[in-house]
Amino acid sequence: MFFEPSKWTYETGATGGIGIAIVAVSGGAIFLKSPKGNVERFVFGGLGAGWSAGFKIPKMPKVAIRGKNVAGAVSTKDFPSVGWVFRSAKLGNRDLTADDIRGAVVFVEGGLGLIGGAAVDGMLFGINPVMLLAGITNPALSMLTSRAIADAAGAVIFGGLNVGVQAGGGIAGLVGYMR
Repeated sequence: MFFEPSKWTYETGATGGIGIAIVAVSGGAIFLKSPKGNVERFVFGGLGAGWSAGFKIPKMPKVAIRGKNVAGAVSTKDFPSVGWVFRSAKLGNRDLTADDIRGAVVFVEGGLGLIGGAAVDGMLFGINPVMLLAGITNPALSMLTSRAIADAAGAVIFGGLNVGVQAGGGIAGLVGYMR
């Protein structure tokens, strides 16, 4: 799996996520400019698992649901953010299309904050959803998961500032869909 810069460019994003114990849910929208100059909106969401550690702050209550730590953060497209779009070398001489970007996604998300914070996402997109789902849900077909991921059309790395109920840092791996 080799990637090279795409002619698509990252413009901004608006994202949100929540973590309860090891469960992570994240989603939002990213705005990408096509090589033709049109800004297109791609909406995504994912579910996964992660690890986090909190800051110990004296006289601050822990945010918990039934004893499980909870953290969450959001950003709007007006928050500062940066990103880069890459295409798979498997596409040959052509660049990405909007249809290449849509489909199943797998991503890693990391963040750190104390009310205000920052997060970074690395996302593989344009994955065959049937192959990925079959590989994830059926142990006998688990080899399809790595095949589906290896056939990703591209990747986007983006990050920015956020605000939320957070006092620490964490990282999560998620599987989802982008349309």
